[in-house]
Amino acid sequence: MTSGRNAASIRPIIGLAGQYPAVDEDLTGKENLEMIGQLYHLGKNKSRTRAGELLITFDLADAGSRRVKTYSGGMPAASGFSGDAGGRAEDTVSG
Repeated sequence: MTSGRNAASIRPIIGLAGQYPAVDEDLTGKENLEMIGQLYHLGKNKSRTRAGELLITFDLADAGSRRVKTYSGGMPAASGFSGDAGGRAEDTVSG
């Protein structure tokens, strides 16, 4: 599969997780995930639902209501990675 010929079919199945997560430290983990969902054009309700699913999937449900700036260690990275999975990409490339 070459990206030039199949770009439209490839985009929906890949994601990108940067080395440094792009999260807003003043928002809660859930608010960040909802924002990322809206950037994926999921809509407000679907973004809210998907954020909850991701918090559970990545075992961050307890941290979802806390501001990201209160997180310790790799938690901001984990919330950023789960956000990159927000669009249900089948494969995520870490950069």
